[in-house]
Amino acid sequence: MKIAPHPHGPDRWPNLFIAGVPKSGTRSLTNALSAHTQVYVPVRHQPRFFADLGLDRRWAGFFDVVQREDEYLALFRGRDEAQYRCDASPEYVFSAEAMRRIRAVEPAAKAIVVLRDPVERAYSHYLNDVREGLEKRTFPQAIREQLSGVDSQRWPSHYVRYGHYGQALQDASAIFKENLHVVFFEELTSDSDAVLRGVADFLSLDFEGFGARGLGHLNEAALPRGEIARHLLGSPFFRRLARALTPRRARPSMRRLFVSRKSVPAIDPQAHRLLVGEYAGEANAVAAILGRRPAWRNFAED
Repeated sequence: MKIAPHPHGPDRWPNLFIAGVPKSGTRSLTNALSAHTQVYVPVRHQPRFFADLGLDRRWAGFFDVVQREDEYLALFRGRDEAQYRCDASPEYVFSAEAMRRIRAVEPAAKAIVVLRDPVERAYSHYLNDVREGLEKRTFPQAIREQLSGVDSQRWPSHYVRYGHYGQALQDASAIFKENLHVVFFEELTSDSDAVLRGVADFLSLDFEGFGARGLGHLNEAALPRGEIARHLLGSPFFRRLARALTPRRARPSMRRLFVSRKSVPAIDPQAHRLLVGEYAGEANAVAAILGRRPAWRNFAED
């Protein structure tokens, strides 16, 4: 991707990034930020412009990826009155190259990363793919295959990889320096106001500007309503057709025709053991970088 920065032209780059990590409450945090009077979040809030997801054409309908620079900049056009223009693409933190590209076009850019207990994050990611009709394996089977390096799934999910925070966080800290802010999913669920006050301080924003600050449901699961719904959701053709025919604001209502919300089922014990072993030391790695230890129940004693 070749990017030519032009900060003084008619278009301006975003200067705030919710850079990670997937399935850790980033959407809820983005929703809260979008309510602030000094933050603009476009409807296409996860454009993934700076990321290289390595997706082939079949899967374009599953991600709302913006590849053209002019199309990307147009998302933020005419929003100069906002102190921050926000791109909330949660894959950025796992690509040092993407983060360097961001700083190259907007040296003053700020980034927020939300981290979650990596075992629970992986399971939430798996349930998300089940809901989307993309995943037919059991959770233990999917984890064993990813740990072995032989993943039979056509869909390029990263249940295991996206839970390795140490290197990603080290890269983000080196690239963004004091312009990086990290919060924990567990704090979002237990004391969202405190988290938002910390975010407001980091961004030098008035906390009262958040207005109605509810973060919504942070840990709900949803599954396809049946085999027909699962098949359609997992079809690249159907996804492309639905995107072409359904107005963006009507898509949430359409999705409710295919999925229903349920309580989160318990994680399989075998998969739990595999992941706890895989992520041993992650909490310590995060603590060494941030100077504070995350309250992750699966790693309370490591």
